Amino acid sequence: YETHQWRDFPEGAKFIQIDISPEEIGKNWMPDVGIVGDARLVLRQLIDAIQSGSKSGKDFREMSRVKEILKAKEGFRKEVEAECMVEETPIPAKRAVYELSHIFGRNTILVSENGSQDCWSYCWPYYEVQDGSECVPVAEQTCMGMGVVGAIAAKLTRPEKNVVCVTGDGAFQMYMKELPTAAQYQAGCTWLVLNNSALGWVKHHQMTAAGWNTSTFQVQPDFVKWAEACQCFGRRVQKAADIKPALEEALKANKEGMPAVIDVAVGLDMLHFQRAA
Repeated sequence: YETHQWRDFPEGAKFIQIDISPEEIGKNWMPDVGIVGDARLVLRQLIDAIQSGSKSGKDFREMSRVKEILKAKEGFRKEVEAECMVEETPIPAKRAVYELSHIFGRNTILVSENGSQDCWSYCWPYYEVQDGSECVPVAEQTCMGMGVVGAIAAKLTRPEKNVVCVTGDGAFQMYMKELPTAAQYQAGCTWLVLNNSALGWVKHHQMTAAGWNTSTFQVQPDFVKWAEACQCFGRRVQKAADIKPALEEALKANKEGMPAVIDVAVGLDMLHFQRAA
């Protein structure tokens, strides 16, 4: 699933797979080397091994191959920025997520949600988790709404952190009734609602299979008014240029203990894996 039928494997390269679950090794690709272990620990051990095995004794970052990779990575970041920072209506979902990543930045916990928005919210390079372990994934396709309520729990557990949940309008509607709970306990977290007026995954599969769909929402709640009724901050964004100030206002409200809802009118973007196909 994670590889999305990836075909750009370098000729002659060796494939190393690291996973904490042994049953995952070789499930999609057969690796040359399978390593069972915590990825963070194993990667550190690999770096140490590369460092100690260097004949020159130089830092591995000084190796020509590593420099090539870092240069390519920086070039890719610039491509992504140019791709995201466009002025389009409706707003591309990746623009909203990209702006969120830069405004909330470090010291932020990302709580993921289910739905088609997850193709953008926790897929690098659009949102970049800058602090090692500060991401709460939805595991293996958990029920919708887990992220919406999970953000409250994350903030109460780690009050010193910024907490944000990126959610679609479908999942948000299922659990937006918990906004008063967040307000009551001053759980200053932010919900970034990527609102395409549809159940995105359902619509995608219906359109792919049959060429028509029944999953759009003809009647849509006013999320801003709902947020305000629950003593939370709310802002509707319909222009790309308004994303940054809205997120900055949300972050300011969070610092004061007020939850925030940013409702962004996004288009029915192609799914993330289609970009790489």
